[in-house]
Amino acid sequence: MSLKSLMFMLSRATCILAVCLLLLSTGCNVPSTATPLGHWYVSPDGSDDNDCLTPQAPCKTIAAALDKAVEDGTIHLAGGTYLETLSVTKSITITGEGATTDAIIDGDGKTGTVVNINCFACFINVVLSDLTIQNGNASSGGGLSIVNADVQLASVLIRNNKATLAGGGINIQAGSSLTMTNSSIEDNEVTGISEYSGGAGIFNSGTLFMTNVSITDNLAFDWGGGLNNQGTAALIAVTFSGNETEGNGGGAGIYNTGSLTLTSCTFQDGRVYGSSGSGGALLNLGTVEINGLDAYSNQAGGDGGAIANLEGGVLTFHDGTLSGNHASMGGGFTNNGGEATLVGVLIENNQAVLYGGGIMNMNDGTLNLTNVTLSQNEAGLTGGGIGNGNPSGNLLAMNVTIAYNTSLAGQDGGGIYFLGGVTTFINVLLAGNSAGNCDGDAIEGGMNLSSDATCQFTGYGNLYAIDPKIGPLADNGGSTLTYALLPGSPAIDTGTEWLAPETDQRGVDRPVDGDLDGLLRVDIGAVEFAYEMMSAPVDVPAVTPTLWPLHFTPIERSSCRTGPGMVYPGLIILPAGEPVEVEGRSEDFGWIELNLDGTIRCWVESILGSLDGDPAWLGISEIPPTPTFFFPTPTFTSVPAVSCQLYTTQDSCTEHGCDWKDGGCHNP
Repeated sequence: MSLKSLMFMLSRATCILAVCLLLLSTGCNVPSTATPLGHWYVSPDGSDDNDCLTPQAPCKTIAAALDKAVEDGTIHLAGGTYLETLSVTKSITITGEGATTDAIIDGDGKTGTVVNINCFACFINVVLSDLTIQNGNASSGGGLSIVNADVQLASVLIRNNKATLAGGGINIQAGSSLTMTNSSIEDNEVTGISEYSGGAGIFNSGTLFMTNVSITDNLAFDWGGGLNNQGTAALIAVTFSGNETEGNGGGAGIYNTGSLTLTSCTFQDGRVYGSSGSGGALLNLGTVEINGLDAYSNQAGGDGGAIANLEGGVLTFHDGTLSGNHASMGGGFTNNGGEATLVGVLIENNQAVLYGGGIMNMNDGTLNLTNVTLSQNEAGLTGGGIGNGNPSGNLLAMNVTIAYNTSLAGQDGGGIYFLGGVTTFINVLLAGNSAGNCDGDAIEGGMNLSSDATCQFTGYGNLYAIDPKIGPLADNGGSTLTYALLPGSPAIDTGTEWLAPETDQRGVDRPVDGDLDGLLRVDIGAVEFAYEMMSAPVDVPAVTPTLWPLHFTPIERSSCRTGPGMVYPGLIILPAGEPVEVEGRSEDFGWIELNLDGTIRCWVESILGSLDGDPAWLGISEIPPTPTFFFPTPTFTSVPAVSCQLYTTQDSCTEHGCDWKDGGCHNP
């Protein structure tokens, strides 16, 4: 090489060095194509002999990447199924590179937890995202086990895992925590049949936070098909669906002995198959705070088709609906020796085999109801709406509406049946409950309204046997369906402010001057009337009772008159025990207008027989002119002549005790 060439190369090198020093001194970054440190890559097509630092040279197994990765690093999983079980002992992030089901960590059904996060004598932070964990089989935590760790799951599916003891899908031990978002837990199982087996979806002894998670089709022998919570748990927008327990424990959705907060959660199609198992959605023996919950079509072989709160349980439930649930007692809700408060809740269309179609409160349970509506619930025996007692229970109901509930056996107490304890009603509206609104026992409190005369309130200001004038169960605003008071309802401005809530079931302020007399008074029932509710024309559909038309059955032979009063002449003698179709009633409910064969109408005193429905739903009939003279009351030994002559067929004539001869109907 010539001296000239050597000098040129040295000068060029000097220039390059100067440029580099200049770039460094000015803080400029030199572009690089090197992979950032702290990232490792895994693919089913990779090799564990690779350094795993680039997508082009990935590991084949996640376990190999975990060995190579440093603390707080990130492992990226390409799409595929990884047949392995993992032991995570360092702070790490493991994330799939596609949809949740693209990267699958599969335990292949072999013995062992799929992902076991456990740091002995230390505490680690682990993040799992965009992946599936499946087919694990362990004593606890078949899919995921968390010990001495803070774990975050985002867009993760936990499915088809099994445990013999607890936590088929996930097990969280005391001192650990899990935060789970936008994820699913489904088809997991706890196969053990001991009384301590449970939490097929999750078993939590630590701290659990969940948002926008679905927990579906998990099965435990006992104690929590979806979740067994013995620690602290806060759930927001979590859906429980199709979870089951087989034994006599219960809590198909959740079994709780710890501290639990539920916000905007949904429970549906939960099943507790044991004959004494409770809580098709939730079984509580701990502390529960509920702010928004809907439970539909859940079942329990024992008590509490949707929710069961047992002795030691403290439960507060604001805003929600329990609908279409089924149990032996307490089709919608059972408070069995616990303390429970329900505010702004609709309980409708639930069924109980025995007592308490909507609610059962028993065994010294304390239950407070405020702004609650019970509608169209059914009990096989008594207490279609509420059963209280058996043998004792303390019930306080304030501004509650109990309407159109049924006791299928026809016994007393379609609205409420009193089995013992203390029942206090304030501003409670009872309407149209079959077999009577109440069972006839005395109820403490006052300022209540009953559409029939079956209730006996001990306080003042109560209204009996009067049409409450309520609309159908409908969306009147708020988070639940309600019964609105119609204009002219006697419930408007006739309640008391004592203990009354400041808002109604819809969250509307109360009191309101509903009758426009210039005074603010609380209404009776769960909904406060306001004229703005009626500002636009509303087509209110007619609500008919279960049996229509209604029938009146005399308890003894009774005189049916031409009008509602003794001043009207007798028209026909009604035989005892034979039902007659009802046409209407008097305004004061004292007289019932009957329709005989569609041709004859007459009036009978209501106290002389019984109706097979609520008289409040009968129209008020037009009163005939008062006679100017008094007709003697017909004797009970024969049918008046005028009655037989009105029958034009042989069948109708002989049916009413008359003689058919010469082509006509005659007195006998």
